[in-house]
Amino acid sequence: PAIFCMVPHGLLPLGCWIKLWQKVFTSRGFRWTAAPALFALPMIKGILEKAGVMPARAAHIRKALTEGGDSVGIVLDGVAGIFTGSHADKKERVFLGKRKGIVAIALQAGVPIVPV
Repeated sequence: PAIFCMVPHGLLPLGCWIKLWQKVFTSRGFRWTAAPALFALPMIKGILEKAGVMPARAAHIRKALTEGGDSVGIVLDGVAGIFTGSHADKKERVFLGKRKGIVAIALQAGVPIVPV
């Protein structure tokens, strides 16, 4: 297992394609994460759960890594990353702020962080 970290978020992250990549190129498990607020919307929650997506919460990520033996994908700048860039100056920006908990989770689970 490993934690795959992707930035920047953009309007729509393409993490859903990771499931296709997993099916084609590997037999190992892979779980993508999404904003916990999305799981409060019944129809969206059902779609996400069917796709194997879990809330981007520490407890869920730890469980997937340690109990499930799955790799995890996360967009580090989260929802804030949608609003961080500027197309006017053609520069990509990443919003990380205090989002360093993923490093602690990786250390606790004994898994590498893979930048994507």
